[in-house]
Amino acid sequence: MKKLFNIKHFDPRDFNNLFVGAFLMFGVLFFIIITVYILMANDYFAKEYSLFCNFDKGLGLRNGAAVQVNGVEVGSVDQVYLANDGTVRLELKIKKIKNFNTDQWEYNPHITTKSIVYATRDQNLISGRIIFISHGTGKGAILKPGEFIKSNEAQDIETVLTNVLKLMDKLERIANSADTLIQMAKSPESSVGALL
Repeated sequence: MKKLFNIKHFDPRDFNNLFVGAFLMFGVLFFIIITVYILMANDYFAKEYSLFCNFDKGLGLRNGAAVQVNGVEVGSVDQVYLANDGTVRLELKIKKIKNFNTDQWEYNPHITTKSIVYATRDQNLISGRIIFISHGTGKGAILKPGEFIKSNEAQDIETVLTNVLKLMDKLERIANSADTLIQMAKSPESSVGALL
């Protein structure tokens, strides 16, 4: 009678091979879990949507710059390029994270038609610029993907100094004009000087 099943005797070396195989499988599984965790921590799987804004000047604006709403990071700058009208257009990628307590989206209800976007420096005078979006107060509608946010001029020391220089230039022109009028008034050749 033939044997229907050929049962092999247990060999201790088989146990070693089984142990090495299990150890390798555990190592690969551990590597996959750690990789997925790191990718999730860096928001690799986060859903995003795009919003756009235009600035007159793009000084210090770069891809990857942080986008904040009232100081909370909600996304990053995806692209910086020139629009057809010569302004600098930014494409902002805003994270779409679900708030499980309220079952609503976490960030996009705070970015409305009442929000204003501007560039600023978040740490010190030499840090890179970030994009700051003011919280949309009032009854503004929530901005949908692909819509534009109203922009304002940058809120940093360079902008303040530029505005001060412009104001000083205007004051100098006014002072020069006033000086010219005073000189004309004192001159006997002018009609006002002749009257005095």
